[in-house]
Amino acid sequence: MATVDLTSIKYLLKNKILESIRAVKPPGKWKVVVVDKQSLKLISSVLKLYDILEEDVSLVETITKSRQPYTDKEAIYFLTPTKESVSRFIDDFTKKGPGWNKGAMYAGAHLFFTGALDDAMFTRLATSKPAKYIKSIKELFIQFNAYESKVFLTTPSAYPFYNMYSPNANESRDRDIAATVDRLVCVLATLNSNPYVRYYNPQTYCPRYEKLAKSKTQQKFLDDTQNLLDGNQIQHSKNVPIAPSIAKKMAEAFQTKYKDFVKNDPENTALNSSDRQDVIIFLDRSVDMYSPLLHEFTYQAMVNDLLDLEQGKKYKQELEQDVVLDEEIDKMWAKYRHYHIADTIDDISKSFKQLVGENKILSTVGKSDAKTTLSQMKKILESIPEFQELQDTYSTHINLTKMCMSIFDSFGLSEIGSIEQDLVTGVTPDGDRITDDIDADLIRVLANHEMEETDRIRLLMIYLVAKDGIKDIDRRRLQEVLECMNIDDKRGLLNMNLLNVRTDRNEGEVDRTSSELYKWPKYIENEKAKFDLSRFVPAMHFIIESQVNKDLDENLFPWLGEKPSTEEKVTPIHLMGSLRSTKKEWKNQSPTNQNGNIIIFMVGGVTYSEIRTIYKLSKKLKKNIYIGSTHITTPRDFLEDLKTLRRKIDQPKIPIISSNIIRSSIIPIHDFSLLGPKLKASPRGFRSQTPI
Repeated sequence: MATVDLTSIKYLLKNKILESIRAVKPPGKWKVVVVDKQSLKLISSVLKLYDILEEDVSLVETITKSRQPYTDKEAIYFLTPTKESVSRFIDDFTKKGPGWNKGAMYAGAHLFFTGALDDAMFTRLATSKPAKYIKSIKELFIQFNAYESKVFLTTPSAYPFYNMYSPNANESRDRDIAATVDRLVCVLATLNSNPYVRYYNPQTYCPRYEKLAKSKTQQKFLDDTQNLLDGNQIQHSKNVPIAPSIAKKMAEAFQTKYKDFVKNDPENTALNSSDRQDVIIFLDRSVDMYSPLLHEFTYQAMVNDLLDLEQGKKYKQELEQDVVLDEEIDKMWAKYRHYHIADTIDDISKSFKQLVGENKILSTVGKSDAKTTLSQMKKILESIPEFQELQDTYSTHINLTKMCMSIFDSFGLSEIGSIEQDLVTGVTPDGDRITDDIDADLIRVLANHEMEETDRIRLLMIYLVAKDGIKDIDRRRLQEVLECMNIDDKRGLLNMNLLNVRTDRNEGEVDRTSSELYKWPKYIENEKAKFDLSRFVPAMHFIIESQVNKDLDENLFPWLGEKPSTEEKVTPIHLMGSLRSTKKEWKNQSPTNQNGNIIIFMVGGVTYSEIRTIYKLSKKLKKNIYIGSTHITTPRDFLEDLKTLRRKIDQPKIPIISSNIIRSSIIPIHDFSLLGPKLKASPRGFRSQTPI
């Protein structure tokens, strides 16, 4: 029997939903579950139908569809807190009933809302005709996506990156921050966490941005970038980076909202306990601009970069079969997703050989002393119908790894990846500092007309970040490459300055010092990487290690409000040297503050390499570490997002709703007239601001 990870955010969410169902004990034992579209999507992400049916549930139905009335059974409604869902519920007890006559569909109703219900909708329920049928009401605070055991998403809109970083998105930014914070409250409530708050504050080290908009330097910057565009006219009216303040804004909004949530939910002792010193750290995408651009050759990152996966999980295999890559369903995926692709292929091959050796039927077909190739493994499986389950298990990963390696070879990713690694780490695989020869290699590769266009722009962007802007001499050498770029790619290149990247540099202008631009280690010194194409280490790695080791710079990562009582004064990292110098101490050091969770929230898209880092450090440091974001970004997504930042995108205007009540525990409401005055006399101070 497989062990259950009790710290998995998917398990915690699943258990929270099941406990809500178990809490309803109608006289007739059996009950009906009714869901809306959004709550169904949320519930089905962590539960299977049989999980629900095992809890004395006779059937699960969708509120928008025609249903048979069950007037002898009570119904449990899982609803999103929207006007439409509330209206559908009221219709169930007024417009529908036996024989489609007006009446009630069920004997009673238990309402569970995925998020906070605003005052207007609560009042509507309280004054509606079905009020007498409502047995209980509860706000579950589960309105988020538990993507993986350590990964959660709080996607607030269709344009989360644009709304966070575009200078044209002030109004939609406020809405997205409010919606993101609402979902973050749900995440932390599910984790039973009341964390201390830190945030990335690059403005501390980038004082030049304080007056960038008004300075002559800004106009010079615009003139120079126009030269980079080779005459293409693009309007740039707003160029002050959003990045230096967005993490702080999100952290402040979260702390205000969550303080109210904890204060007004005193029965939840876990939230109010100070025994566990959890920490949440808010980051913005500028903290690491390499991770969303680099070619990553670990399995999960590679398939999402090179192949077309739906929502990072669904893959359409041969014969149009949908295959879902889920850690709880596919044990091979859970095992290999963070392996390097070479190790993945090697291990699958060894596992397959062992399987062949242990099964007589397979061994008679697969006899060979030579190394079994991916194609041979696939043919062996397809030749034996009796092993359909084995075929399903192996063929998915044989197909995926085979396609990844085919693209890797066809598009010359070995050479591209090698240049990328040298640029970002600043050293060769042997540890020697790179020379100007890297520029010659770069120009040669970029000038190759057979190079995939997205690979070209990615490499050029990595060069911009690594070199801290293009000098005139570099621009002249890259003239042919720049002239071949289309207008959208040029926009994406220039829009990087909105995320703290200097895209242009005057002749003689020196590299920004640590007082202007914080420079993370990009690799682990004194530790030979197993693969030359995987030397880069995301900034996330060093941030988390420093947090656990209590030497994370308080100037760059200030505390918002209180900090844990056990925290000691630390020496800022830029004064004590590099985080690399602390690396040796980690091997035999037991982690400090083991009982405290670390939650990382990346505003504007987290990468698969950063997700892999979380799992690696959780295991290494023996700590519960979770990572969340507005969404997961792939290199293709990131490039497209960068291109849009200075455009104006029409978005539906969703009103920001304010409310003053929290109904976080089950409240019997047989008589709403008794509840009304009590609620008015004791406002609880928390309400969802943005519906899904």
